[in-house]
Amino acid sequence: MTSKLLSREKIIKEAFDFIDKQGRAEFSLRKLAARLNVQVSSLYNHISGEKDILVEVIVRSVKMFTDCINSARGDLVRDEAAFSTGDAFRSFVNEHPHLYEIANTVKWSDSPEAEELNKRYIEPIFILMKQYGVEDADAQVHILRMIRVVTHGFSSLEVMGAFEDDPGSATESYHLMVQSVIDLMKKYGNT
Repeated sequence: MTSKLLSREKIIKEAFDFIDKQGRAEFSLRKLAARLNVQVSSLYNHISGEKDILVEVIVRSVKMFTDCINSARGDLVRDEAAFSTGDAFRSFVNEHPHLYEIANTVKWSDSPEAEELNKRYIEPIFILMKQYGVEDADAQVHILRMIRVVTHGFSSLEVMGAFEDDPGSATESYHLMVQSVIDLMKKYGNT
């Protein structure tokens, strides 16, 4: 690829694909330039540096994640929505562990998009809580944390292979945890 055919979009797309398949730890501008068959200096005609690329990858990862969750939830409500959302979360982490990781571990708080990304990332949880009538701010914080810990913890351990030798169904265990979150939302909800 000549540098004339290079564009910001091609660079970001290649970086996104690279990180999706190999992870943030393996990523570098040198490796990215090699994949694009250009010199590292050619990248700087389109980007300001590695951080610029990583912020874009994070933005796209969060969008992909929330689109997946929102699509799975669709028009479902309450219990069906909770299980569908939980299953979509788990599937996303299993299919895109590196994108999930970068969206959760890279420090991007100084990015102008950070506040909007955080809202978008947790919005599906607040939609669920609203369906159960959870209006108390303290209860919302506790439920938000519980949902994030349950889904993140289980899915992260699953990706690492922690449940491969365990007897029984991992899906059944996961659904029991989702049910406990549903029960908590019912307890604190006013519906």
